[in-house]
Order: sequence, then C-alpha cells, then structure tokens
Amino acid sequence: MKDAPRVVVRVALPDASFITMSSFGDRKVLELRSTMEEKMVSRNQKLPKKFQLEIEGKVIENEEINLWTLAFTYLKQFPKMITLTLSVSEFDEGWYTMTVRTNMRAEVSVASDKIVTLEKEDLVYVQRVAFDEKSKAIRGFVRPATEWVIGERILFSCQDLQKHISARVISNRPLNVKTADSRSIHPDWRDKEIIDVSEDLLVKAEGWISLKSSAGQVCVQAVDLEQPGQNV
Repeated sequence: MKDAPRVVVRVALPDASFITMSSFGDRKVLELRSTMEEKMVSRNQKLPKKFQLEIEGKVIENEEINLWTLAFTYLKQFPKMITLTLSVSEFDEGWYTMTVRTNMRAEVSVASDKIVTLEKEDLVYVQRVAFDEKSKAIRGFVRPATEWVIGERILFSCQDLQKHISARVISNRPLNVKTADSRSIHPDWRDKEIIDVSEDLLVKAEGWISLKSSAGQVCVQAVDLEQPGQNV
C-alpha cells in the first residue's frame, strides 16, 4: 500500500516569522498543533493561550480533516507546500462587561421577538468567538451562567403584562432583579426592583453579540471573574 503523499507545511506567525514542518497528506490539521507549539517554545517565542489556524484568509473550522482534504477544499489541488496562518483572536472565552448598548440575537432566529437588548455595564459570558466574513465584525456567543450572577441581563415574565420584559440581576441572595428603564416597557414596570423573585419567572438570555463592530469599535471590556455558575 502506498504511503500518503508528503507535503511541507509552513505556518505564518503573528511576528511575521514562519515555522516549517514536513508531514503527510493523511495527517490531521489538529495533529500539527503540538509540533507548532514545540517549535515556538524551542525558539523562546510566546505561546498564545488560544489560537486558530487559517488558510487563504479563512478560519479552519474543522481541524479534524486531513491535509489532503484541506488542500483540495481551499486550494483545489495538493501542492508541495501548504501555507497556514496562526491567528490570535483579540477576544477569548470569558467574562465581559458591555461598553455600548447592543442587541443580542438568538443563534437560530433573528426575528424581532428573539432579540434581547443589552445595556452598558451588563455582564456577559462569551463562550466562543467568530469572525463575520460579510460584515468583518467580530461576534461572540453569550452563554448564560448556571447560577444567577449579579449584573447579568435576563428576561422577567411579567404576569400583569403577559409578556417578558428586560431586567438585570441586582442580588442573588435573595434573588432580586431590576427591570430596564425603557420606553418599550409599561411605566408601572419600568426601572422597578422586584424583590425575592421566583426563578420560574426568569429566563436567561443567550445569543450572538458584537464584540467589535464592522467599523472597528470595541463593544466589550474583559473582566476577571470566577467561572460561570459561581456567585459574584
């Protein structure tokens, strides 16, 4: 049985230097990571906490594919050399506070009833980061914490109005929330503190937000908190 074809993999690093390694076409992209990291350490280069690999300016979403498949998917051929780029994101998984007012859109639907408005200083936990090829914006998927975290944006099921209204957790022992000061909310329920609210009346919001707009505006600020699910 014939061996898989050999190929030279060249990886462009953020400091404009390169790492080169010889490999086989049936080797997975994911398997290259350890070799890259070893070579960077041997050069006394700073190892990024988290990075992604790109080819032809596009992020390799599935690193389980082999080099043969990768080349034919993006290059339409299997060349003697494949050039990848090691890209370090400006943003990482973790806690952020909003520095602007923005909309959170649900992962599947962007219908109006699925949009939640985040206010300045709202606390969010970003689970993953994605670059929007069309708008050139950087987006983050917000995953709600398992516990009630002070500063987190949630939806309160207002039985009087028979609708969900935007609120923020202001205390978790007892569980108190404060509704948004918004003209879209009935005056009787606007900017109102609700003490010792039942968890059954609260819905955690999750979806995509802009971390950096297409115009280059940074929309969040990283904060050093404990992992989600912990009380703040």
